[in-house]
Amino acid sequence: MEEPGAPKRAPRHHKAHANLILELLHRAAAPLQQQQQQQDLAVREGFALDNLADLLELLSYALDYRSRLLQHQAAAAAARQQQQQQLHLLNEWQGQQQPARARSSPSSSPAAAAAAAAAADSQTCFFSSLDNAELITEAPIVDSDGWPWGPRGAPQEWQQRQQQQQQQQQQQEAGPILARHKLSLFDICVESKLFAKDGMLACTFFARLRRLVEGESLPVGSTKANRGLMLANEVLRNNKLTPLVFVAPELGKWSTVGGLGVMVDELSTTLATDLCIHCRNSAKKRGERGYLERDGISHAFNVEVHVGGEFIKLGIHRGCVVKNVQLYFIHHASIFPQPYPEFYGIDAIRMLVTFAKGALELLCHERIIPQLIVTNDWPTSLIPAYAKNGFFGSTFENSTFFHIIHNLDPNYEGRIYMNKKEDAYWLHQLPTELLVDPLWHNHVVNPSRCVLLQCDSWGTVSPSYRQELLQEGDTKVQSSPLAPLLRRHASPFAVPNGIPIQRRLDAIAALGFKDHYEAKAALQQEYFGMQQPDNSIPIFAFIGRITQQKGVHLILEAAETLITKHRGRVQLLLGGLANWKDGYAARCATKMMELRWKYPQSFWADPNEFFTKGAHVNYGADFGLMPSAFEPGGIVQHEFFISGTPVIAFHTGGLKDTVVEFVPSTGTGNGFCFLNYTSGDLLYAMERAIRVFDDKEKYALLRQLARRSVVSCESSSWAWLCEFARLRNKMPINENKVQQIYERLPEWSEGAWRKRKDQLAAAAVGLPSPPGSSWGAPQGQQQQQQQLLLLQQQAEAAAEFWALPSSTANKGRRKTKLRIDSSSSSSSSSTSSTSEGETPQSHLSSSSSSSSRRSSTDTAASHKPASHTNRPKKLLPSTIRYMPPQGKPRPRSVAVAGSFDDWRVRRPLTWDNAIQAFAISLALPPGEYTYKLVVDGEWVCCHDSPTARDPGGNENNILVVE
Repeated sequence: MEEPGAPKRAPRHHKAHANLILELLHRAAAPLQQQQQQQDLAVREGFALDNLADLLELLSYALDYRSRLLQHQAAAAAARQQQQQQLHLLNEWQGQQQPARARSSPSSSPAAAAAAAAAADSQTCFFSSLDNAELITEAPIVDSDGWPWGPRGAPQEWQQRQQQQQQQQQQQEAGPILARHKLSLFDICVESKLFAKDGMLACTFFARLRRLVEGESLPVGSTKANRGLMLANEVLRNNKLTPLVFVAPELGKWSTVGGLGVMVDELSTTLATDLCIHCRNSAKKRGERGYLERDGISHAFNVEVHVGGEFIKLGIHRGCVVKNVQLYFIHHASIFPQPYPEFYGIDAIRMLVTFAKGALELLCHERIIPQLIVTNDWPTSLIPAYAKNGFFGSTFENSTFFHIIHNLDPNYEGRIYMNKKEDAYWLHQLPTELLVDPLWHNHVVNPSRCVLLQCDSWGTVSPSYRQELLQEGDTKVQSSPLAPLLRRHASPFAVPNGIPIQRRLDAIAALGFKDHYEAKAALQQEYFGMQQPDNSIPIFAFIGRITQQKGVHLILEAAETLITKHRGRVQLLLGGLANWKDGYAARCATKMMELRWKYPQSFWADPNEFFTKGAHVNYGADFGLMPSAFEPGGIVQHEFFISGTPVIAFHTGGLKDTVVEFVPSTGTGNGFCFLNYTSGDLLYAMERAIRVFDDKEKYALLRQLARRSVVSCESSSWAWLCEFARLRNKMPINENKVQQIYERLPEWSEGAWRKRKDQLAAAAVGLPSPPGSSWGAPQGQQQQQQQLLLLQQQAEAAAEFWALPSSTANKGRRKTKLRIDSSSSSSSSSTSSTSEGETPQSHLSSSSSSSSRRSSTDTAASHKPASHTNRPKKLLPSTIRYMPPQGKPRPRSVAVAGSFDDWRVRRPLTWDNAIQAFAISLALPPGEYTYKLVVDGEWVCCHDSPTARDPGGNENNILVVE
């Protein structure tokens, strides 16, 4: 009975696993509850580390036994196969010898001669039934010309040679079997998905493994490492996902043109696990030189690549701006003048080939063999092809190639239109079918086709855009011309883009405005020339490239109507640079300048300058505009959301996943959407936004919802990391959390752990402590009692850890209790203490009554009578039958699964003509079981047998074995 003030043990929150190993692994990795016990958390963490070390040592022996068993089974299988081959040869030889013996003995009949030959052969050669491998021979009685297995005069040499050949053949045949059945602790953790749904469980497990490995030490006089700690090392080593390489045509602040450079920069810096980023760039950025050196990125070395019969020398700049992220920039002034050079024909192919070979040659120069190479969009599309088609030997044969599609519109596939008579094989040297689709009308070199044929998997930046590419669901957009190639991959990945929230908040705080309205006032003064700002005038802002994809013409078509209708009490701000060589951009730029001159206090745009005050506009604008015709992912909407600014967007691609129509009655949504790609529908969405803006309460609620809906780069990066881990068959681990847990763990050493084990074993049976340990040494009574209490707590922790789960409680194991006898270790101190009126025995009686299963089991086993040995239950025969319904055809397959196999095995039923039913006979221990039939792939119940429903509401048959 518990005392009123005694602490209550926290309940276990996980379901017991059916497999005992998985249950113990779960317990070894489970984080400790802060209020579980009143003892110090560091002490309990020490016990958890000891228990994990005990479990790893136990598993090492179990896995070693399994490996030896499989090796023996493989050798036996190879020996049986060899025996069959030898018997086959023997039979053939006997058949060849029968005509010869018949000719040598004409007086005897053929049957008698064959019988005599068989008898003689049986005396001459036979196989041992003990090892099934060794061929035992005696002196043959036939001529050496008729004996096919070696000369008559040298049987021993021939036997040795035959045995060597058999051993070599057995090893060769057993090798694939052992590799196929090899099992390790890492395989158990990955294939069981024990840590797949609980990130904290995985982080705690790996943090404890690191602490154990750090405390590893070889015992004196030993040359072999601890077997359990070797398992810990194996798990940590095999779960490494690095090096991980990103290859992109643009990156961050150095060469970003669109969302690709931002996404790759933020993804790599958020993961930050020894990542290597490969980018290419020119030596100048908007006329600026030396900008790489200011960030600590300098020229490191040169590499040469062979392209089209010439050697091209590439300069490599290297630097580390963010911790654990190594940056490489590939430079060549004429081939890479800008991130997306306007090359055509042969020049465009030369650029692609040089970039692909240069990136792979750079990896070889740095001796980096990545586990995963992530390519981004069409400029990087030839990298998997050159890595897999023998241009770099077998260097990258174990690397996985993953391609991220940021935009697969036909204008962004990187198509190169060639003359049909013009052959570029001399330049790229790749199989033509990888680059050119023979079914297309035009002769088009398509790098996006090449990467989809050569990569191992692909992903994109939003689930809706993935559906549009694959034509899944109710999509009204035209599918990609490369949709058949996209569908070749089983499970393409998609997750919305995110932004680093804290970094964006710091950038907003650095602007120096106390709130949105102060930032808005600064915009009105700077761009619209208002001396007295007016908060009642809404500001609509657009930030992005002046291209047809972004739908800028819709804003320009609706602008004049909106300004005229509201009599100038609305303001539009467009920030973006126009390429005057592009016809669409030139027309938009002309219209922008016209509207700015006509409505200077309501419209602002400068298409001749690169807009640099995006953060200020995101914070100060009342609404963001994103009328993109197609938007695979989108980052701009999150930049508005983090500032609390709602967005008006076209319902397409990634915008469908992130921008939701605002509904004031339900308090949901973060912006406004329009479904028809027309300026009228955009104008109608802006009118709805103005009505909400005029209601201050609704608008304040909308800004709050917009701020909450931002997607963090951390969550997006974690999703990408999980996908990368899945491709490489790893367990995704949050390294930051692992490091935090690791730093809180107490120090641990192998020597102290072994000493504690010896002390615990000695105390459990009441024997003196082992030599070399501090237990039992002369010391003060209080110190000795503290040590004994600590040892007792360790016994309790071990007993709780090794307690059998409920799923295995029916296997005949019993609970035993352990009393630690402290008389042998503290007799002298207890005598002295009783003379002073103290009673230490009363203090130790309660603490020495706890249980320790392993020690008590070993102790009880040595004193247990033989008559009380646990015996397995008797197996009784039972039959399960299934009779098909009359009037229906006989099923093709019928199987049964049930609780007698933990529902993990489907046993097939065979057709019995005598009873006209499917039947199976089982040998089961007495008891009650539930089962269900699988008829042609469908779960059904046999209604001729009793049924019952389980707690989940599923109907199952009942089988009672008596």
